[in-house]
Amino acid sequence: RNTSAGLIHILTRRPTRDFESYVEATAGNYGLYDLTGVLNGPLSETLSARLSTHYDDREGYTTDLSTGDDLDWEQNTTVRGQVLFEPSTSFNALLKVEWTKDDDGGAVRKGADCTRPMLEQPFGDFTEPCDPWESDLADNRDFFLKREVFNTTAELQWDLSDAVRLTSVTAYIDATLDRVLSAFGTPFEVLIQSGR
Repeated sequence: RNTSAGLIHILTRRPTRDFESYVEATAGNYGLYDLTGVLNGPLSETLSARLSTHYDDREGYTTDLSTGDDLDWEQNTTVRGQVLFEPSTSFNALLKVEWTKDDDGGAVRKGADCTRPMLEQPFGDFTEPCDPWESDLADNRDFFLKREVFNTTAELQWDLSDAVRLTSVTAYIDATLDRVLSAFGTPFEVLIQSGR
């Protein structure tokens, strides 16, 4: 409801009473490193906990012709801790705390047609590179997107009968954002997006 392009609803896996642990590592081209770890299990007769971590780092796919630097690189870290309290079969309470930090390069903007000038005078008759993995941005700025999000959620569930469940969800989110992006993707500072 009230979403112009649909909604993606992601439900993370809740703690269980079965012990579980694993680590997954991935390496790939463009300097990709990806690491995921999970630890899950019971703390007592009524408490279970789950700790999940994820880290990924990779170089950019697109080269800035002005500087030779990668543009769309990424470095992301997420840590999520959950505690599930189940004192009876009809009631449970879940507390979830999550921290995410993104340190990414600026998004690459390109025009629809590389055979015609993207800008004309007085902005400087610029035609972008036709190679999809090359761009030419203003070389006197560093383009980046830094974001940090802290999220905590408390979810309470009561089974009032076999057919009725009452759920209460309370959440708090705190986020910071710092960015400098080129909206046009040209070496001229026609439109620079920045903000915190």
